[in-house]
Amino acid sequence: LKREKNNRGMHGFTLYGFDRQNAGAIKPPSFETDGKPGRENGIIFRKFYVEGSALMRLTKYAAIALELYFPVLAAFMRRSNHSIALKYGYECPFIYWWSLCINTPIPSEGIHRVMCRPHVDSQNGALLLCAVFVYYYGRLPSRHEKEHVWLVLWEAGIVIEIPVGVFLFYPSALFLHFNIDIRHLDKLCFYFTQGNEPPTKEFLKPLSVDNSEEGGRASIVWFTQATMLQSAHLPEGIHTMDQANQMEKAAQRAQPRAEPYYTATFDAADALAKGIFPFKTDPTKIQPELFMGGAAPSLPTQLD
Repeated sequence: LKREKNNRGMHGFTLYGFDRQNAGAIKPPSFETDGKPGRENGIIFRKFYVEGSALMRLTKYAAIALELYFPVLAAFMRRSNHSIALKYGYECPFIYWWSLCINTPIPSEGIHRVMCRPHVDSQNGALLLCAVFVYYYGRLPSRHEKEHVWLVLWEAGIVIEIPVGVFLFYPSALFLHFNIDIRHLDKLCFYFTQGNEPPTKEFLKPLSVDNSEEGGRASIVWFTQATMLQSAHLPEGIHTMDQANQMEKAAQRAQPRAEPYYTATFDAADALAKGIFPFKTDPTKIQPELFMGGAAPSLPTQLD
């Protein structure tokens, strides 16, 4: 039933971490608390999210990439997460992101790859970046499966390949986005080259088709919902926007003034002007040892 109501597609999905949504308190998603006592999903999940695990290593790589290419945004997220820790006693579970979603195919039901329908993640923080990592469940197809499923960012006019094992960062709350299988575009023909061969007639090869269904394309998404930012930046003792607005109205009725008593807005224009989304970063000027409090770990050759 949950999958049928999921506007992102019929694939399987599980959510971990923290959110606040319309509630007055920060809490883990209901999925984590499901299960028999002592065997709740959240407890089982945390066994796979320990130091040195594949998921922890992936999260660290995502965090390093965020710091490398979006240092202003990373600093803003650090301050926000520190504020939540002070106010509510929760530590950010995924370094910069408060939530994680694992999207999986369900081969037994004929769903062999994650193919998201058109949607906007409107509940995510508008000025934050979600991180998407593509992986494969089961046996990899023999040739070029990584070429088939691409991501569309509608308003940006971008159709981009996300190969298996690659991270992509983008503001999922701002763009309508979805997946397409480019093999189904009958009016387009895609070709590829190998190595450093130039795209000339003699080197071009047509995109192969592999109908293997022994495995399935899947993804992991790290994100933070907007309500978590509200909890971080609202004045002390105020937990929701409704509470802030009610207190503001009461204060203004008692003693009207132009300056708000309880600030419940965010200056997005100022954040953009300060370079929260930099357009250019020179990687040669980055010092990796300054990130994450130590040297950046080397990428693994294989994730078990």
